[in-house]
Amino acid sequence: MAAVPLDLEKRLSATLIKFVTKHPENNTYKVTVMLKKHSGKTFPYREREDFIRRAEVDAWFTELVEEWKQSRTLRNQSRRVRKSENKRVRNGAIKACYNCTLQELAKTVKALEESAAPTRKSAQDFLERRWLRSRVNDVWESMVFEYVVKVGKSERDSIALANELVGKDWAEQYAKALSGELDAAMAVIQERSADRAQAFIDTAPRQVDHCASASAERLLATILKIPGFKKLTLCSELLMPISDSGTVEFDVSEAGVVGYAPSHKNELLAFFDEALQAKGSLIIRQRIPDSAEMATAANGQQMMLAWSALYSAFFNKGQWFPVPAENLEDACCNDDQGNKVNHEERVVYKELSDFCETVQRHDI
Repeated sequence: MAAVPLDLEKRLSATLIKFVTKHPENNTYKVTVMLKKHSGKTFPYREREDFIRRAEVDAWFTELVEEWKQSRTLRNQSRRVRKSENKRVRNGAIKACYNCTLQELAKTVKALEESAAPTRKSAQDFLERRWLRSRVNDVWESMVFEYVVKVGKSERDSIALANELVGKDWAEQYAKALSGELDAAMAVIQERSADRAQAFIDTAPRQVDHCASASAERLLATILKIPGFKKLTLCSELLMPISDSGTVEFDVSEAGVVGYAPSHKNELLAFFDEALQAKGSLIIRQRIPDSAEMATAANGQQMMLAWSALYSAFFNKGQWFPVPAENLEDACCNDDQGNKVNHEERVVYKELSDFCETVQRHDI
């Protein structure tokens, strides 16, 4: 018996084992070759029993090993080509889905549903359907956030308004997407956010070519590493002349675009630099990508809701420091007297240091 390990990729590597027996009457050799995988299982591979000399057995087995190597090499190359093509198609589909409106995306999905599609959907078909649901859910969540945080309505009233404008179930949301109502609703939200950002700019005008500090640039670069849509809330006593609550807010899109105007990125860096000169804090609310699932909302209705992640950093003496996840959770789940308050549902607490190249340590 002889075993020959094959020098291939680890995930495809295996061992060919040959069993040689000699017939007692005609002195011929019989060879059985087994394929042993890393799982430990063996499978019959080849068998031959007409060899006269032992040297012929060794030569045939050597040829068999080379043939096996070539077949696996060709299979690996074919897999790499298919993987590269699937990635190209997927990236193209994501770009197409991201650039089109909800109405255009809904019409594409409707055409796919009406056509005699094959049993196995293509990558683009799957992405278009999933992307439509994800973007519709983003509109619903943005609407609830708009009425709760910006307008000051209760969560129950905000959900009721979002259900009315966006739809309370998928059938209604799909119909509104086809009619173009969801695009109009999202345009209103973006316009309101742009107006609020412009109001801050008008109240405290800053130079568009603001030269940000290295610390502010590093903070923004760290934030942009967090995937998905993000909402930033910056708190500092230096912001009191601009906002009664001493806070400003900025949206960061999934593509890493800050705000809704070209100048908003520099405005955010300017606010960072101001906050760095005094004690303050930053809260980052991330909408976790692909986390939407059926859940019961505050009004008792079943709908698609996504999970959020909270990150935080605090400013002190020109530097910023990530807040540990347990400290952030304690601050969010306890009042000033240390009493437990209701834990926000569908929220996890994480550390900004997970996205930092170098973590700054500071006693909190």
